[in-house]
Formats: sequence, C-alpha cells, structure tokens
Amino acid sequence: MEIPQYDIKGNNQPAVDVSDDTFGVALNKKLLAQYVQIHHENVSIGTRKTKDRGEVSGGGKKPWRQKGTGRARAGSSRSPVWVGGGHIHAIVPHLDTHVRMPKKMRVKALSVALSWHAKQGSLFAVTQFTMEKPKTKDVVAFLASRDLTGKSVLFITNEMDKSFVKSVSNIQKVDVIAASQLNAYSVLSHSVVVCIGDSYKTL
Repeated sequence: MEIPQYDIKGNNQPAVDVSDDTFGVALNKKLLAQYVQIHHENVSIGTRKTKDRGEVSGGGKKPWRQKGTGRARAGSSRSPVWVGGGHIHAIVPHLDTHVRMPKKMRVKALSVALSWHAKQGSLFAVTQFTMEKPKTKDVVAFLASRDLTGKSVLFITNEMDKSFVKSVSNIQKVDVIAASQLNAYSVLSHSVVVCIGDSYKTL
C-alpha cells in the first residue's frame, strides 16, 4: 500500500510504501466507539460532591435533652432532616473510574483509525521539517500549499524538535505528537494526519 508524499513546499514527491497491517485495516466502528468511550471515561474528572451528616461542620452537641422538653428528640443539628444538615446518600466523585483497554485492542484501534484516514485520502507523508529556529510562517505556508488552512491537522514525528513544536503551537487546530505516543483518539480527533519523515515506519 502507498500513501502520497510531499516536500515542505507542498510539491509532489514519490509515494511511500506503508504496511498494510497498519494502514490497510478494515473499518471497525464498534471498536472505535468502544475506544472513544473508554478514553472519555478515563479523562473525565469527578468534581461533584456534597456532604453527608458526618462531613458537615458542627452538630457535635445534642441540641437538647432527650426527654422533658416537649419537642421531638434530636441527636444532632446536622441530621439530614434539619435545615443546614448533611445530605442523605451524598453525591461523591468516582475516584477510581480508570478503565484500561487491552493492548491488542488499543493497537488495533490505532490501525483502524489510521487506515480510515488513508482510505479517505486525509493521511500523507512530508519529507522533513528541519528548522534551526521556530518559523510559524513555514508551517503556515505548507498548510496553505495543501489547502489545509483552518483544518485540524495532526503532525506525527519520531523526534519532537523544539523549534517545530513551537512553530506549530502558534497555529490553531494544528498539533504535533511523537509517533511513540500516538493513539487512536488523537488520530480520530483531527481531519488530516501528516507523517513527518519516516515516522510512518514507527507506527
């Protein structure tokens, strides 16, 4: 299987051969949906919290004696039936909701995501981006040459070059990620995927 390749000016270069096991996998919507669901569950943060009667401050002293006052007995002013008391079945955040998908399924999901982009024509390679110092305009010019201005683009690289990373960070909807850290969610959340150099061999 081949994917298109361009130079940093957007000119056509010879297509590169890629692995069918990584870029030629059949679409599996069920697997991708499961992966995305697990990803969302793992990144969610439990922030909702209410206090039960043991957590509300005060209420340590019995409001009045048990008998002889004519009032209903009470043991604490922080009982849930009192105004200002604790909540019955208080809401607590889910502290441990981390779900881990098996490695084989994660790898398969990544291959399915990359293959989907390859079949859509939204995945290609670029020869190399070498920068001595950050130059956002060079990246912007490349994106414009491929009609990618304003689109969400993910650059995949073997080495996180500081100058290139800084150049990309100034452009909205454009991200860069190391090939070793790539995951299916990152691929699916971008409209276009660009492999820098031979990073496609690492995937």
